[in-house]
Amino acid sequence: MYSLREVISITVAVLLPINANAALIEADFHTEAHYPDLDFIDAPVVHRVQNQTIKAEGYELTGDHRIANDTGLRGGELWLDYDPASHVLTLDSRDRWDFQTLIVDIQNMRFSDNQQLQSFELLANDLFENALDPALAFSANSLRIEFDARPSSFKFSGGQAQFQLGMKTFSVPEPSTLSLLVLGIGAALGSRRLRRQRV
Repeated sequence: MYSLREVISITVAVLLPINANAALIEADFHTEAHYPDLDFIDAPVVHRVQNQTIKAEGYELTGDHRIANDTGLRGGELWLDYDPASHVLTLDSRDRWDFQTLIVDIQNMRFSDNQQLQSFELLANDLFENALDPALAFSANSLRIEFDARPSSFKFSGGQAQFQLGMKTFSVPEPSTLSLLVLGIGAALGSRRLRRQRV
């Protein structure tokens, strides 16, 4: 017969989340770059693709995913590659234009099983000619990278930045398993109570 401490330990082990090698299946990818303040430019350069399947090789977002803006100006081309084996996101700058801000959004991330995003950090940054640190934010199924040089601007270097994603898998017991756990805890508590009454 298990002691009460053992029953509680087993219950906690089964119910608590565990780390696992998560698999990102698909997501919506979006980049947005704002030109320096000029009278004739008021629209950002946007690249976007939705419900993009994650590939073992190749980019998830490229210049082919550009959304036209009113200016007709180009630049701000940033390709995104997510490596499903290492969980590293690479930002690859494809021009040397100057901009004030750059926003990278990955939303509606769909993982295998019961996984979600747990951590997100910068590994290396060589995107710009001058150093500029990003602001990072994430939720269970989305992330944002934001570079903001205002009131100044930055120039793309033609280099890359890389970010590490960390996943967490939640173990979700079957209803029958939960019922057995509840019965087990109840039996352990009941037997403990009976032992106290006999003494």
